[in-house]
Amino acid sequence: MKTSLSHLPEAKQDALKTVTEIVIARVPAEMIILFGSYARGEWVEDYQEYRNARKNSSEGATCF
Repeated sequence: MKTSLSHLPEAKQDALKTVTEIVIARVPAEMIILFGSYARGEWVEDYQEYRNARKNSSEGATCF
């Protein structure tokens, strides 16, 4: 089991740290376990989703 996020890009690490802070602020969690493709280091950026989000943001819509 990996115990760090160093295998992920810095932007993904920052996003996960933010989510972790939110969870810990609301729930007395001792551990948060990341699983799936992010945990295995096999995640793939969804460029179509990214492109649509950028298009929506330029139109004034909420991205996510």
